[in-house]
Amino acid sequence: MKKRMKTKLSLLLCIVLSIGLLAGCGGKKEENKPASNGGQSGQTTGENSNQEDSKETDSEEEGPLAELPMPLTEEKVNLKVLTYYTNNYIEDPNDLPGVQAMEEATNVHIEWVTFAGSEIQEKWGLLLSSGDLPDLMYPTENVSYPGGVEKAIEDGMFLDCTDLVANYMPNYREMRLATEELQKDTMTDSGTLACIYGFNSTDTEIKAQPQWTGLCIRRDMLDSFGYTDTPVTIEDWHELLTVAKQNGVEAPLLTGANGYNRAASFMSAYGILPGMYQENGVVKYAAAEPGYKEWVQLFRDWYSEGLLDPNFVSNDAYLVADNAYTANGKSVAFQTVVPFTEDGLYKNGIAQDENIHVQPVLSPVLNEGDTPYSFNVSSPTCGNQFYVSASTKYPEIAAMWLDYQYTKEGMLYNFYGVEGESYELVNGEVQLLDTVLQNPDYSISDALSLYARGNGIGRYNWDSSSHYSDPKFNDNMNFWQDNQDFSLNLPVRISMTEAEGTEYNTTFTSIETLTNEMTVKFIMGTESMDGYDKFVEDLYTYGLQRCMDIQQAALDRYNNRGN
Repeated sequence: MKKRMKTKLSLLLCIVLSIGLLAGCGGKKEENKPASNGGQSGQTTGENSNQEDSKETDSEEEGPLAELPMPLTEEKVNLKVLTYYTNNYIEDPNDLPGVQAMEEATNVHIEWVTFAGSEIQEKWGLLLSSGDLPDLMYPTENVSYPGGVEKAIEDGMFLDCTDLVANYMPNYREMRLATEELQKDTMTDSGTLACIYGFNSTDTEIKAQPQWTGLCIRRDMLDSFGYTDTPVTIEDWHELLTVAKQNGVEAPLLTGANGYNRAASFMSAYGILPGMYQENGVVKYAAAEPGYKEWVQLFRDWYSEGLLDPNFVSNDAYLVADNAYTANGKSVAFQTVVPFTEDGLYKNGIAQDENIHVQPVLSPVLNEGDTPYSFNVSSPTCGNQFYVSASTKYPEIAAMWLDYQYTKEGMLYNFYGVEGESYELVNGEVQLLDTVLQNPDYSISDALSLYARGNGIGRYNWDSSSHYSDPKFNDNMNFWQDNQDFSLNLPVRISMTEAEGTEYNTTFTSIETLTNEMTVKFIMGTESMDGYDKFVEDLYTYGLQRCMDIQQAALDRYNNRGN
């Protein structure tokens, strides 16, 4: 059977799942000299040689690298790298042409330690407990070192990358200094470059990925009901949902199990975001603010009118709504990811109606002309961490290999394979070849996976799928990104101290549990709104003020980084 007709959802969603970013770190000298140092290199295996003192002197005399030497080492070095990797056809990344070409260019052979999905939780724990760490580790954002990366450095598990960045990573160094935000995001509160961060990019520039999910309406259904407007205000939305209900729509608006979706649509109309957020540098907690009560009352009213999914608690539509509702006319409004906009549900074989039209819309506002706020679901410019093991024999080579991933050549190998085999450059722009575009046995994304890893290390090219996906997808991401305000979001890279984190996590868990339970009860009408003020008092009794103080301290430290 032709695989082209079985385009996989996981690959279609690759543009929205920014999991393949990067990182790395530094400290101890390796045996092999970088190619730029000249002289005889040491062995690629065994204990460190006595040449370290002379190499250190050479490095100090030569100063920081202005550009990478190619190849990176005179004698081939083997590095072990932990990374996320899924490929339905190529089990070993070293069998990919892009990886092979990178090895030839750098003279560094990678032994890949791969994982997929939830596997990292168990694998990461076993690695840390064993102490036998790969040279380089990219465990994704789902796991971390207990106590944080600086604690890992103190414990002798990871290397502090500050000197490695300064001396052996010219491309990363230049990119992280490009903006004040990147400088802050890539350092700790103490100013240490404790690890290396991946950067989101397009083919040509370092750039944050726009909003890849947001609020949508079934434009085709609403048109058939005679509702041809695009809703802007809460009042508009009430009218739209009422029209849908009158036309027999079972669950006009889908939402998350706690009453809100990932983008915080509707709640944000009241100037708040779920959980902790900031307003002009002051940390606040949504449920303790008057706007949260107003939103709860709104959804309580809409629930009683049958405008919300009556089973929203079990039909959790927080990020991607159930296709049984979105594709089959059971709902007209929901949050979804960008590949399911336009006629994406039909093209993915989910909807049977080829005329289906899922239209992205902005978060509602109270009054026309108000600013639509949204929770930031985009992938920021600064992505996930990459760590260097303190036990690596080759920290300098490892740092340079990581730095190579930030070059355009490295990015092309990671995402497109080898020029002339799977793509060509036309006026500097990537053009996929017919070996990928017209492969008789594979979809375009599957065919490309025969040539390149795709999940990225260094630069995560979120824009790579634009070469074969619907061009409206990028338009829709930019629509959500460019027309909504994200200033209420806390910075992604703020961090707590180990003591703060322990106290905060213990206390805040019970606060969030109470908030979620009471929110659902208020919306569904099983709890009287007369009890709302008592609910807020309980939040403070549970320790809300202390949690806000901890977040405020973390935000203040972040804002002062580099000063």
